[in-house]
Amino acid sequence: MGSLAIFNACVLGILSSLQTIIAEQFSINIITQLANKLTQVKNLNFFENKDHTIKLNTIHNGLHIRPLNYVSNLFFNLQRIIGLISLFGILFSISIYLPFIMIFATMPCILISNHIAKKHSASMDKLQDQKESMQNYLYSGLDNQKNKDNLLFNFMLNFHHKFIENKELYLNNFVKAAQKNLIFTIYTDVLTTILSIALFFLMVFIILSKSIGVGAIAGYIQAFSSTEQQLQDLSFYGKWFFAINKYFENYFCILDYKTPKPETQIKLEEKIHSITFENVSFSYPKFKAYF
Repeated sequence: MGSLAIFNACVLGILSSLQTIIAEQFSINIITQLANKLTQVKNLNFFENKDHTIKLNTIHNGLHIRPLNYVSNLFFNLQRIIGLISLFGILFSISIYLPFIMIFATMPCILISNHIAKKHSASMDKLQDQKESMQNYLYSGLDNQKNKDNLLFNFMLNFHHKFIENKELYLNNFVKAAQKNLIFTIYTDVLTTILSIALFFLMVFIILSKSIGVGAIAGYIQAFSSTEQQLQDLSFYGKWFFAINKYFENYFCILDYKTPKPETQIKLEEKIHSITFENVSFSYPKFKAYF
């Protein structure tokens, strides 16, 4: 028993260390590929494209946490899948149909959760532009090189007004998206609870229809509860796994960007030796024109 505990502790330590190493290598690899891609961009239109700047800011804001979350979430889901395989072996001894019924009953909840996560992630992406505008005004007001000029030209009141305006707009839209996500999450939780109760009574009915001892019944109930918990964890963390994948869609969109071919320029057949301007004038509003 002691040797088994030592072996288990060693395996957990090795897995934890391996996960940390893989996560760090994965994160560094992403940063390296992104740096290589940006050095290959020769067209300034890439940085003038608003969609590209939003994606770059999204990547930048999650660059030090999203890759680590991806690896840890991947390891967690793999552990749950391995645990489910062993638990399904126990449930097969009760009924060959029970594991398949549990999978098909849980699959709609997983798909609905992923769909909700996709919608919520898309809503958050739409708010990225508003959040970026709010941060830009704040950065302009706090920048050590610019704050003297801002104070000298009396820009601070304008920055403050714009910051408050963008902040209120961002918070209102964020709260609406969060409330909508909460409502759909509650519906999913209610559906999951109803299915869990139905599956539990189905398992009890199957057990009572067989000649099984009291100890075996307790073991089967425990195995069923563990399987159900594993499926719920897989559904919950699978939802976040999809949300993290949404982050990497921006990353791969930047990596897949190809510089457009330059447009063909019109070549003049004759040289221009002189240009004549006629009737050129300027004027202020409500004033006469001046030459």
